[in-house]
Formats: sequence, C-alpha cells, structure tokens
Amino acid sequence: ANQYEPIYSFGHFHHDTEADFLQIQTTTTTTTTTTTDDDTKQADTNNPVATTTTTTTKEAALKETVETNTTTNNDSNNFVDDTTVTTVTTDTTKAATKLIPDESNNTNNNNPSDNHELLPLLPDVIEDIMGYLLNSLHDPATIVRWSAAKGIGRLTERLPQICAEDVLDHLLQQIQRASPENTSIWQGSCLALGELARRGLLLPEQLEWVMTPVVLPALHYDHHHHHHHQSKSSGCTSTAAVRDAACYTYWAFCRAYAPTILQPYYETLSRALVVTSLLDREVNGRRAASAAFQESVGRQGGSSPDSINVITTADYISLGNRTDCYLRIAPLIFQYPQYQRPLLDHLRTRKLYHWDMDIRILASQCLGILLCQWKKNDKNQDYVNDVILFELLENSTNSDLRMRHGAVLGLAESFKSLDDKSLPLNDNMQKLSNLVPTIEKLRLYRGRGGEIMRSALCRYIECYALQQFPLTVPQQVRWLDSCDEQLRHSSETIQQAASKALRELTHTYFNRTPSPRLQKRVVDKYLRLVQTSTHLAETRGYALALGVLPRPLLVASVEVLESILQTLKQAAHPNARVGTIRDAETRRNALQALVAVVLQVGISKNQSTNNDDSDSTTTTTTTTTRRQESGKLK
Repeated sequence: ANQYEPIYSFGHFHHDTEADFLQIQTTTTTTTTTTTDDDTKQADTNNPVATTTTTTTKEAALKETVETNTTTNNDSNNFVDDTTVTTVTTDTTKAATKLIPDESNNTNNNNPSDNHELLPLLPDVIEDIMGYLLNSLHDPATIVRWSAAKGIGRLTERLPQICAEDVLDHLLQQIQRASPENTSIWQGSCLALGELARRGLLLPEQLEWVMTPVVLPALHYDHHHHHHHQSKSSGCTSTAAVRDAACYTYWAFCRAYAPTILQPYYETLSRALVVTSLLDREVNGRRAASAAFQESVGRQGGSSPDSINVITTADYISLGNRTDCYLRIAPLIFQYPQYQRPLLDHLRTRKLYHWDMDIRILASQCLGILLCQWKKNDKNQDYVNDVILFELLENSTNSDLRMRHGAVLGLAESFKSLDDKSLPLNDNMQKLSNLVPTIEKLRLYRGRGGEIMRSALCRYIECYALQQFPLTVPQQVRWLDSCDEQLRHSSETIQQAASKALRELTHTYFNRTPSPRLQKRVVDKYLRLVQTSTHLAETRGYALALGVLPRPLLVASVEVLESILQTLKQAAHPNARVGTIRDAETRRNALQALVAVVLQVGISKNQSTNNDDSDSTTTTTTTTTRRQESGKLK
C-alpha cells in the first residue's frame, strides 16, 4: 500500500474496474487452460455446435485441473466456482474480479507466500460516501454528527483493515488541525472514534495515538466562546457535548478491549474520569463520566479497592447538585490518596480560571476545604507553599480578569489550611500582605470586571484576618481604607462582602480600647455619614458597618453607645429620608445593624422599666424584654 500515492482525501486506493472486493488467485495450470480455451474459441467462432461442445469439454477439463491443484496444495486458498469458470471460458459476461498474475513466479505458484498481494479495489461510490461522512463530522447539527459517526463505524467495519487505518489518520489530523474553539470537530471526531472502538476496528498499537492525545484532553475540554449561550438552533456545540463524547469514547474502549490492552492508560484516564464526575460544570457531563468510570471498573477490573467506594459515593443521584459535588462529595473522595493530587491540580490549573464566575467561586471554596483536609507533612506543605501559593500569587495581578479573580479567591480560601507553623518563610508572605495595595495601585478595580475584583479582594481581607496573620500598623490602616471604599459602592453584593471583611479586620486588629484617633477614624466617621450623607450607597454601607464593629469600639463610652443606637434608630424609622428619598435599603441595613449591636453589647438582666420614652436605651431594653416574655422574640 505504501507504493501508491494517496488519490483520495482519506485513502490510498484507486478504482480501476467495477469489480467487487473478491480476489481470485489462479495457478499456472488455470491460466494456461484459460489461454488455450480462448484460442479454441476463436477458431470455432463460425461453428455454434462445435462451440457448445468445446465449451462443455473445457469446463470439465478446467474443473479437473482445479480439483487436482486443490488436492496438491491445501493451503493455497484458491477459490473457483462454476460461475467463474463459465465466465472465463465463454467470455459472455463482464469479469467480476480483476486478476493480476505475477509472471515472475509462474514456475512456482504452488507456494502461497510467493503470490502477489493485491490492493483492495474500492468503487468510486464508496470513496464518495466515506468522504461525505467524514465531512459531516463537523456539521453544525448534533444529530448529523452523531449519525455520521455511526455511519463511519458501520462502513469501516465492512472495509479492509487498511481502510480503517486511513479513517483513523483522517480523524486524528482533523482534531490536530482544529482550533480550540471548534467544538463541532472535537465532538464529531470523538464520537467516530468511539464507534470505531465499539467494533474493535482500532488495533492495540493504535491506542497510544488516541488515548492521551485525544481522549484525555477532550475530558477536560472547556473553552469558552461567544456562541456558548446561544440556542441549539443556532448551530453551536457546547463544550459539554465534547466532554460527553469523550466519556462515551472511553466507555466504548472499556467494552471492546481486554484489561491487558488498556492497562497502560487505565490509571490516568480513571483519575481523569473521577475528577470530571466531581467538578464538571454540567450535570450531564458529571453523570456521563461517572457511568464511564463505573464501566471501566466493571469491565477492566479496577486495580484499586477504593473504586467501589467511589462509585457508591459519587452515584447518579448525588452528582445532580453541583454545589454538593464541590463542597461535600469531593472532600469525601479526597480521602483516597490516588485522587488527591489530581483533584488539587485540576482545581488550581483549570477550575480556578474557569470562564464561569460561579465555578471559580466553588473551585476556590473546594480548594480551601481539600487543603484543610490534606495530611500535614513536609512534602504536602512544600507543595502548598511552592506550587499553589506561588502560582496564585503570580496570577493575582494577571491582565486576564478570569485569571486574577480566580487567583485572589484561591489565595483567600487557601489561608484556611495555613497556620503559624506552615506560613511561607520566603518572600511570598510579604507579597501576600501587600497584595491589596498592589492591586489598587495597578487600578485593577477599574474597567470591566472591577466589581467582581472588589468582592474577591474583600473575601481576601476577610480570610487573611480570620487566620490572624501578622500585619503592620500602616498595613492595617491601609486595609481599613480599602474596606471603607467598598462600603460606599453602589453594588449591594460588594457592600455585604465589605461588611464581612470589616468585621474580621476590626475584630482581629482593632479589638481593643480605641485611641481617640481610631475612634474618630472609625465610629465617628460612620455615624456622621449615616446622619448627614445624601448619597444612598454611603448611608446603606456605613449603616451596615456600624453593626459589625467589635465591642470595645461600640462601648468606648456611654455617650458613644447611645449615639450609635440613636443614629441607627433614626435611620430605621419609616419616615427617615436620605436627602429627599425614603430609602428602604437604608432602613433595612439600619435595623440589621441595630440587632447586631444589641447582640454584641448585651443586655443586663436586672434592667427593667415601664417608661415608654422611645428615645432612651432603657426603652429598647424594656421592649426587648417584654417581647421575650410574650414569646414573640426567641
């Protein structure tokens, strides 16, 4: 086959006759007999009776010759039937096969190994059909690609093995040349490979061309493009369809091949399937990966005794909720050592930088839980400090919004796994404490995506302060200024995140009797803005901030506490106005802050009064006590 130049796009075959695939190898005696018959026929053309008699005699003689040759050489695999003999001797119909005898070996045709091996002869229509099916693999419609893949499998099953090799070469070249955003080619090619594998048309030595270069990347294929949110009628293929097709391909491999053949690829692909079943964005992708993993364990005989536990833990029902997969099921699977590093690597390299913001948030939370659950030893801690923290720090100031947003969230949640003994001793710790002013200096709050960066940085401050990592006094004040800036933002989500960050920051670094400067900087500033500001975002945010301050700042003096309660009460009044507007959000935040202050400061049990004056703190205490006694407030 290698002696011929490729004639069609997918093969090396040249059609030279209307013959089918049947090949007849003839011996020297058969060839000689055929030649003699042709001469006799030419001589008796004008005598029909003689021609009929001669034809009968020729058929009998030729049959005797074939029987003699068959007896002499039982391994020659020669096949001559009555129809073929009649066709050769009478020459009244067109030949059904093409004979290409090797004249150099006419003297020794009894040895089958010396016979000339002939190329299969394919009709032009077969070439055309196969080319059409291969082109249909990247059709915009999913049903067309799926039908084309099945047609390729069925047609290739009826062709010689060399045809299957050419089809495989075409599929691999098609994937190699496709752009990352061309999901149609990836899905169609994976489906075609799965159909070929189901029918056993891929040889074991060809699996190395398919498993690692195609199936493994397809399992994690998740490129975002602007067509993703369009409907199916628009002709767009989502990346979830590619991952689903990859799961089907591996499922087909597990059913078609023996465990010894798939052994070199089993561990790598099984771990990839488990990761996909836990962390895939789509429920269909998670369930498809789980089904493929279950098939591999059942057919291939999983080498790990934990495989059954994984199947029962991550079953069809439990994988239906994405949040549960990230925050509950993934930590359960993480207890098995063979899945620990694959899960961590997938989170830090892919899911933290996913195009979907919800996935980035879930991935950061999952990373924090897994790192807390990871066994503390020198090797694991070096991996956290030198690999995870280092990479996330490098990406926290990346120009790509997805990269820096996921990196900041990943750093924030990773703090949960660190303590005083596991803190990085190199420059990483200094970079961590200076990350907030660094991002602000680079103006990464501005432009598209600035809001989600503000929320991420608030979460970073919250988690950093929650672990009580060291900060200098100028750094503490700088972070406090950052929280104040986020509190007056117009987005309610950012205000809520800033209030949480302010709570942990003040409770960790300012939970002491305040100096006059600190009192003026925090409490007095917030009170003044709630009372006098005409900006809706400021009154909402700073009213919320008064409810998260630590007790020493709230009870610095009786006058301070009473001023806080009076300000919140007035802001929560139904007739309260911000400028000329009655703002419901300001009243709601003031009520929430009022409850938080009361819970933070506490109420003395021996205080009671019947005074109905609503302008005093005693009245608030009496009202709360009466509601508790009546069972309305528990």
